[in-house]
Amino acid sequence: MQFLVDGRTEWAIPKPGEKVLPGFWKLDRWYGDNGAVIKTKARWCIMGNLLNAKDKDFESSFSGTASHERVRLLCALSAASEKSLFTIDSKGAYLSVQRGENEKRLFMQPPKGFEHPTDSRMRLLLKVAAYGLPDSGRRWHLKIAKAMTELGFTMVDSDPCVYVRDTLRGDGHPNLESRDYVAMTLHVDDGLTLASKPSLDKFVKELREKGIPVEEVKVATKYVGTHIKVGGEHPRNKTVTLYQTQYINDLFADSGAVENPRIRTPLPTGYAVDRRDMPKEVDPERVAWFRRVFGQVLFVAVSTRVDIAYCASELGRVMSNPSEEHCNMLKRVCQYLKNTSHLGIRYGGATVRRNRNTRNKISVQLMHDHVPMGMADASFGCDPADRRSMTGWVILLNGAPIAYRAKRQPFAVNSSCESEILSLSSIVREVEATTRALADLGVLGTAPAPVLVFEDNQCALQVANGHTSLSRTKAIDLRRAVARQAVQRELIRVEYLDTKKMLADILTKQPPADAFEAARAALGILPVDDDEAGASGEI
Repeated sequence: MQFLVDGRTEWAIPKPGEKVLPGFWKLDRWYGDNGAVIKTKARWCIMGNLLNAKDKDFESSFSGTASHERVRLLCALSAASEKSLFTIDSKGAYLSVQRGENEKRLFMQPPKGFEHPTDSRMRLLLKVAAYGLPDSGRRWHLKIAKAMTELGFTMVDSDPCVYVRDTLRGDGHPNLESRDYVAMTLHVDDGLTLASKPSLDKFVKELREKGIPVEEVKVATKYVGTHIKVGGEHPRNKTVTLYQTQYINDLFADSGAVENPRIRTPLPTGYAVDRRDMPKEVDPERVAWFRRVFGQVLFVAVSTRVDIAYCASELGRVMSNPSEEHCNMLKRVCQYLKNTSHLGIRYGGATVRRNRNTRNKISVQLMHDHVPMGMADASFGCDPADRRSMTGWVILLNGAPIAYRAKRQPFAVNSSCESEILSLSSIVREVEATTRALADLGVLGTAPAPVLVFEDNQCALQVANGHTSLSRTKAIDLRRAVARQAVQRELIRVEYLDTKKMLADILTKQPPADAFEAARAALGILPVDDDEAGASGEI
């Protein structure tokens, strides 16, 4: 609180009509791997939601954060380069942004114990973008973006919160192998940086000179709720594992589920949500429980656990009014996560790529490259209610997924070929964004080779490669054009892969336990403590 008072506010008596906002204390705790509290922080937050339209003097409150895909991308690049991952934390980031002198005056009610000592009419006049105001995040985002630009950083085209710089090149084309290379993703005031130690020290000094209140810089062990573990002795053949063991344990305790070590899959084999089973009457307590627990499961699914992406997509469709069965399925997912809380996404040590000596075979081999590879699949007509299909795809880099999706298709189609075309058109968008990001980050050249995308439907393969026609309706034809033109532009190269080897299958349905566990391991979801670099296997 003293940090907020000193020079960032001043005592004044509000004039009639000027807004005085109350606030509340927000207490945060940080936990170590053993569950013990290692750090605490208290923050006074203003209730900016009480501002009405006439009190607002800003047009936008939007402030972006780096996507999970770009965070995983930086981790994958670190695993196959000599660069290391560091976290940068800023103290009182919002409070470093000054409010303009011509802006409407805003006051805050001081918390109990911090009132003016002599005049009860006095309130604290805000001179900075305090926590809780709707536009504070955007003000901070604009400040850090300006500072990064002035320091010579370039914003990655596909993500406004990823920056890269290479002072040795100076031509707008950074090189990952350069000793002065720095790349950083931003989540509000937390940065994940890929750099060498000398270039990092230089960067942090420059940030402080620009008025960015950098408080703590350290080797990355945790970032935005995800733990990071680096293994391997050789700097160019190390492993980087992302895991959420502590978060999953807390999630399980909050869910009220009972441990069941026999659970090997998130859902029963072949299970699909039927929205017709949703009850007619709404049970507020059940809905509140489901939403609270599902939100935590969803965070795990989008952060580190591709193996529960399908069940998260399915259960999310009944979040408005789940039945007792749906709640039981969510508890089963929590039981599965508890049983597998020791797993995480592991990059490096082995790269999933095609074995050119064996037709249609995927191998995990001891090799590194920075070229992504995709797999796209679909489950035709799997929705019991409206017979819509399920799209599932995954993009892998340096041994594990950097992007993945499991999503019900927007409309029903006439054949499995059409459902696979919809899945291919969906992965094309992310492939394009990923290749642009890799080019901007100095990994791929300006004219990279086509990204290999595997498909297990021969008809869809022929359609994408332009050997046959599929056009029946405009909606299908548009998506066929997206996939075919991606091949023609040499953005992707589509090749056939046997269904038994299709790793994206676990994103479209719930397979039996043995097949599910084999695909999960092949996707790089592996034990955190078993991180021997150079491990190899085959599926």
